[in-house]
Amino acid sequence: RSLNTCGWGPASSVTVTINHAPDAVGTISGPQTPCQGASATYSIAPVIGASSYLWTLPGGWLGASNSTSIVTNAGSAGGVVTIQAQNSCGTSSNAMNVSIVSLDTAVTQNGNTLTATQNGALYQWMLCLGSTIPGATDQSFTPSQTGNYQVLLEQGGCIRRSSCHIILLSGTEDAKSTMNWSIVP
Repeated sequence: RSLNTCGWGPASSVTVTINHAPDAVGTISGPQTPCQGASATYSIAPVIGASSYLWTLPGGWLGASNSTSIVTNAGSAGGVVTIQAQNSCGTSSNAMNVSIVSLDTAVTQNGNTLTATQNGALYQWMLCLGSTIPGATDQSFTPSQTGNYQVLLEQGGCIRRSSCHIILLSGTEDAKSTMNWSIVP
């Protein structure tokens, strides 16, 4: 009510709504060292007061989301994964540093010996048709028979296969048994 020279006016009320910026964003869950090119999911708990979310990914990464989680395809470089909880009064954010696990799947060949270029990994040599070769778990492998070979590499939770390499073995026994030899003066 208000009072003026004419007396008291009618009573009135006003509803006041107080809005505030979103509460603090909690810890981001997800891998800190994802594999290059692999899918990685990051998430947070819902933030009180947030009406939307904005994820920012390192350069070269793929993924988009406006919710509390995002599925990404990790690029070739690390960086920072950032989440912003937003509303009309402001934002609240959190970030996670990420680094990439990258496996070099190159294989060099010196004679009949194949060597994985990647150092410090777990190695399993196999035929390209998929069967593993028992005991062939060193960085280098020398096949005992002609075949098409590749190596399965594992490091930091990442698993990759090399391309296939053909090894053709030849020996004098094979040549003597399949050819007619004659020496003519």
